[in-house]
Amino acid sequence: MDKIKIKVYKTDKRLCGHVRLTPEAEKRLRMLQIETGLSARFLASQIILQAADDVEVEVEA
Repeated sequence: MDKIKIKVYKTDKRLCGHVRLTPEAEKRLRMLQIETGLSARFLASQIILQAADDVEVEVEA
């Protein structure tokens, strides 16, 4: 599988503790919750942790 490429701009390093999802991402997360019975927090965290190594970041100045 090819790496996922995301172009980003530098930001501060603070942790926010929450993120806002697009409507489509929220629908898919809710479907996973219904299918698994697991919390949105757990599912989103696991997806991010497991997919992080497959993301290639290109920093733009």
